[in-house]
Amino acid sequence: MENIKELLSRRGLYTVNKGATIKEVVFYMAEKGVGLVPIMDSGKLIGVFSERDLVKRVIAKIRALNRLKLMM
Repeated sequence: MENIKELLSRRGLYTVNKGATIKEVVFYMAEKGVGLVPIMDSGKLIGVFSERDLVKRVIAKIRALNRLKLMM
């Protein structure tokens, strides 16, 4: 079984800096094809932001959500 270091060596580790906007982070995650990014501050890990955070902490708080429609 591989350890974390071995797993990460096969795939890039994409991080964002503290203070980035939600829009910047979401577009970055989409561009890189990842569902979670570590948040860094001066080279230190201070947290993570995930697709679940986007849904629970951002989208679910939009008051006009009941008027938005899927356009697929």
